[in-house]
Amino acid sequence: MPTRMKRLRAKSALAQSHHCYYCGLPVWEVEPAKFATMHKLSLRQAMLLRCTAEHLQSRSDGGADNIKNIVAACTYCNGHRHKRKRVSAPSVYWESVRHRMQRGKWLVAILPKQFVIRESVSTTKMNT
Repeated sequence: MPTRMKRLRAKSALAQSHHCYYCGLPVWEVEPAKFATMHKLSLRQAMLLRCTAEHLQSRSDGGADNIKNIVAACTYCNGHRHKRKRVSAPSVYWESVRHRMQRGKWLVAILPKQFVIRESVSTTKMNT
């Protein structure tokens, strides 16, 4: 990834308190093993929460590489948004992910229950 994109990803992650734009769970930029240990996750589970730079409007649709168009998203959310035949608008995808999280789907079904509960509570407190 070019240095500019790394800087934009890091700025977005910091602005979002290192939480995914879509699911709200914590993300990591470096040291996946440390992140996994700290959150009592397997390394495989931690890899799903790696911080990526997500273009709200894709470059192919004219989206720019700037801080207004880049958010920090976990690998899982970013990858699933772009696997669809038709990529959802960021707000529609955000709603879909949050709805699935509330219903016990999405990453909630893959990650340890205690991690999700603990992190959902801290994210809710962070957003209020």
